[in-house]
Amino acid sequence: MLFSSSYSWGAVTDTLPYRNQILDTAELVNDYWIAHNDSGNSGWARAAYYTGNQRLYELTANPDYLEHAVKWGSDNSWLRGPEGDFHADAHCCGQTYIDLYRIDQQAIRIQDIVRALDLNVESPLVDRWHWIDAFYMAAPTLAKLAVIQEDSRYTEKLWDMYQDMGWRRGLFDEEAGLWYRDANWFYPAAQSKNGKKVFWSRGNGWVIAGIARVLSELPQDHPRRNEFVSMLQTMAAALAPLQGDDGFWRSSLLDPDDVPNPEASGTGFFAYAMAWGIRMGYLDSETYLPIVTKAWNGLNEIAVHPDGFLGYVQTPDDSPAGADFNVTRDYGVGAFLLASSELSLLAEEAPFELDAGSAQKLVDWDGDGSSRVELSGTIIAEVDLVDTALTWWIGNELIAYGQEALVELPVGNHRVTLYADVGSKPAVTDSTAVVILPGASSTSVSAPDFQEPNKPENVFDGNLDTRLSIEGIGKQIVFSWSFPVQVRALYLAFYFGDERIAYFDIEASGDGTHRSPVLTDLESSGLTLDLQRFAFNPVEAQYLRIIGNGNSASLWNSYTEALIEFTPLIMDADEDGLPDIWELNYLGSTRHAGDEIFNQVGISLRDAYQLTLDPMMPLRSQFWMSQDLVGNVLLHFEGLPVDSPGYTESSGNVIIERSMTLQVGSWEYFADANNSTQIEIPANPGPTFYRLTKTE
Repeated sequence: MLFSSSYSWGAVTDTLPYRNQILDTAELVNDYWIAHNDSGNSGWARAAYYTGNQRLYELTANPDYLEHAVKWGSDNSWLRGPEGDFHADAHCCGQTYIDLYRIDQQAIRIQDIVRALDLNVESPLVDRWHWIDAFYMAAPTLAKLAVIQEDSRYTEKLWDMYQDMGWRRGLFDEEAGLWYRDANWFYPAAQSKNGKKVFWSRGNGWVIAGIARVLSELPQDHPRRNEFVSMLQTMAAALAPLQGDDGFWRSSLLDPDDVPNPEASGTGFFAYAMAWGIRMGYLDSETYLPIVTKAWNGLNEIAVHPDGFLGYVQTPDDSPAGADFNVTRDYGVGAFLLASSELSLLAEEAPFELDAGSAQKLVDWDGDGSSRVELSGTIIAEVDLVDTALTWWIGNELIAYGQEALVELPVGNHRVTLYADVGSKPAVTDSTAVVILPGASSTSVSAPDFQEPNKPENVFDGNLDTRLSIEGIGKQIVFSWSFPVQVRALYLAFYFGDERIAYFDIEASGDGTHRSPVLTDLESSGLTLDLQRFAFNPVEAQYLRIIGNGNSASLWNSYTEALIEFTPLIMDADEDGLPDIWELNYLGSTRHAGDEIFNQVGISLRDAYQLTLDPMMPLRSQFWMSQDLVGNVLLHFEGLPVDSPGYTESSGNVIIERSMTLQVGSWEYFADANNSTQIEIPANPGPTFYRLTKTE
């Protein structure tokens, strides 16, 4: 079957996948390679793989990839490759050695590669690169050394050897814009099967990928930078029309009939270099993005096996040759990882929705100053984001990991942020969790002279589209509690907060009359509609005031939301043995003695608290606890008094209910209540409350 540049192993999709999909495939391929191969020696082939492994690590921060590279360097004692001090192949390992040195500056990591390349720099010879593969092996290492050693001699040597390779030796063909692998392939002495010039795919891949890696290190003002950019553009323009519809370049670039099978290593290097050129602005995106997209999709759809094995990699050679679906090599995997990493930076993030859940209001029923809060977030995307890292934060404090979490939060208003690490554009979304004392609502707010309908309670409705507005200098918003608290910070969101700066002061008071300044001459950022945090040294107060002083555009003081970080201070202020939180919940105040006789059956408040009873129950019966001979806990109670409402001879219209939390709606049926009853109580993880209730 005749073959042309439009020949296809099968048409591939022309849409670039989402970024996480590309990186997922790259990790699949890399994980397969690592699982099935040892670290290897420091020679050129394995070293080329590690250039891709290292680039993928830089984008994913996968610690396994860093560990794998460090082990490779250590296993090889951080020595240059076995090919010899003056052989370019021996220096490819230096690219990764230097990258690892930048992460952890242990001198041993670059000691030998510096020694070997210093010998090359000091030598007057510049004609050692007699084959084009040499450029990828040594040139990027020289460029990296020039940066970390702050020594331009390395890049000067690089340029001299590059010039010798391309023009004195004549390996660059100006007419074709491509490179002969070495002098053995000069036309017309050497021709392809169909009489064409022989330009080897992977050989040209070594050059163009090496140029991208050199340019990644050269300073912007380097005198040779533009010439390398020009070569990148020249080669890309020459390669573009030679790509097959399946995304691959054939091993013999100008004669695809010669070796018609796909070839992954050259294609990978071309895709990498062109993608890098697009991202840097050296190659036109409209022209080249479809090309690199087709290349990556071809590699993914045709060469990558379901388990991550990368096929169609031509074995080590010096000229075009066949490649097989079931044959791979380390340098081919390296090229694929480089291409995937660079393409991922051009790809869009997967669109997704992140939800931190609805606002919650929790009650600190046991009076310990905190409550457990269940956090539940959701992430909905067009692609699989199941492994996305989700974390929960309050301010700068990490409080939990994962989609669902259980955390203990102190009494107060809390702004909880859910953070999704999705590729290079992490996303956040917020919710609120308010922990309040029983018998008390969340923090009360008042503001004289507010503008209807922009009323005070709008700052606590969880809606940034509503607001509290008051016009004038010195206008107050007062936050108050029915008990003393320790206040640590105030969050405020401002109307038009991204367009103008609000001016205000914060004051605190213990009695509502005497005030103390907390923060003065405050200004909002003028950059965001979101809540802004104003922290201060903790103060004890029952009142917190904002004194509004207008904004940069007018005299209006307008706030869309507020949150306050506080902790209650009083647990048992009158020392009557009853937590104030319990008294506030059941009695509305703390002004009751613990031994006060409360109801008709003579039970005191202290007894009620100790028996975990509700002293406000309208239908009362005496309860007590006991244990039987084998230790079972029994609940005893007497039926309704004969003269009580709802009493009948059968007493069948009275049931006993229980609750674990005492919250409204939390009571559940426990047993029928009959006269002179005792019931065995099952073990519960926390306090359980019981009550008698009459039925209709």
